[in-house]
Amino acid sequence: MGLLDSIFIDPEKVAIKIEQSDENAIRMWKAYSSTLAEKASIINQLVDGSHGSQGSFEKLYLEKLKSLLETGLADVQSEEASETKVIAGLDQEAHSKKMKRLKRLEDCVGYAKTQHKHAHSLLAEIHKILLTEIKLAGEMLEHPGKFSKLMPALKSQLELEQEAARQIASIGTERFHRIFLDLVKGEHMISQLDAKEKKLVRRMREGMAGIFANEITDGITSQWAITLFNSIEDEIHKGIFNGIYEQHPNLDFEYVNRPEFEALARKTINDLKRNAVSEKMVNAFVSLFREWYNHGRD
Repeated sequence: MGLLDSIFIDPEKVAIKIEQSDENAIRMWKAYSSTLAEKASIINQLVDGSHGSQGSFEKLYLEKLKSLLETGLADVQSEEASETKVIAGLDQEAHSKKMKRLKRLEDCVGYAKTQHKHAHSLLAEIHKILLTEIKLAGEMLEHPGKFSKLMPALKSQLELEQEAARQIASIGTERFHRIFLDLVKGEHMISQLDAKEKKLVRRMREGMAGIFANEITDGITSQWAITLFNSIEDEIHKGIFNGIYEQHPNLDFEYVNRPEFEALARKTINDLKRNAVSEKMVNAFVSLFREWYNHGRD
């Protein structure tokens, strides 16, 4: 099991967590980081066809790429990436959407108060990218006839990986290493939805989409969303006045992704509730509201 697998794979499916010294964990991260330039060179040469004749050279480059991917951060055996998911990465519209969401992370959580959440989100992206790259390289080595079909997906993964690496660099090396160790060792836990909350999100998503599209204007959930949305600006102005926030163009994104927003959502729901509302329902609602606010208004 890879080091990032120990953070992001469902704990119920993992018998033990990886035990690593601080030095080994940082060494593994640095080893991964040191592969990025060479990986980009190999993938670009494969895309451009500048490696020379076909066949044996493709195999040579893919084998080298596969060796670079063996960093100890992700193990494709731990969470198998299906070919269906891999092929989905060929869609340029899907790739553009993923890139836009990844870049938006910086606006949403790239602040001191939410820096652990920012790093956690970036590491989650890198984990998914590595699993997909490993799967793609293996597929192309095993089935050379799929090379032209799968190569654009590999290029897309590289572009996402480079954006994630850029954002990690913006955090600062020493600061990121401390956050990385906190996350790997479980000393800073990022709140994530449990299985029941994820099920609630799936059930609520369609209705919430109707609310955000102004297609549904009645009902208690609609009241929650409208009241909460209208409260955001007032809460930000209060925070600026009290010296809690510094004004900047993306302050609304910062606020919606801070813990204070969760408290506002909880208060809004409790003030408007007709019956008791479970904490899991509140968490699911906040997750969907943030998803829309961060990515759905464009």
